[in-house]
Amino acid sequence: MKFREFLEFRPKCVFCKIAILFSFIIILTGADLIVKEVAHNNLRGQEDIVVVPGFWNFKYVVNDDIGFSILSWLNKYLDKNQKWMFMVFLQASGYIVFIVFYFLSQNLKQLIPLALIISGALGNCINRIMKGYVVDYVMWFYKDFVWPIFNLADVYTVIGASLLMIVIFFFSKDDDFSLSS
Repeated sequence: MKFREFLEFRPKCVFCKIAILFSFIIILTGADLIVKEVAHNNLRGQEDIVVVPGFWNFKYVVNDDIGFSILSWLNKYLDKNQKWMFMVFLQASGYIVFIVFYFLSQNLKQLIPLALIISGALGNCINRIMKGYVVDYVMWFYKDFVWPIFNLADVYTVIGASLLMIVIFFFSKDDDFSLSS
């Protein structure tokens, strides 16, 4: 089977789609949670680890916000517990939306990006529920510019969303998303 044929493959049964989805999600989310735990155990309270001088460090950061701190304005309206509940609800809602979108997708070229997005959201949501925050550890910077510190789940989400947009806009036909199977 060629790669293009693999991407065009349409699982015939709902169980097959669920098995493919859960396989990807278990592997990717598990890898994310393991790496976060390694970062938590080895980077917390330590000096930054330089990967590429002047550009890339591993730095332990506790992130009690979401999505590049876009909800930091809520701090003046909600206490910490209310904000935490709101963020968990927001992440879970996004997770549900992508599950629905997943069941509307018909072939692997949509399923793989969706599995990446779901894994990223689930990894951060599980970390937030278990610890009350998300562990971030990758810091990219150049001189005075510092990109928001992120983790593997964020990478999954960004790559999955980018791939999904590329697939939808450039490689999908009208019958790739429908309620029929």
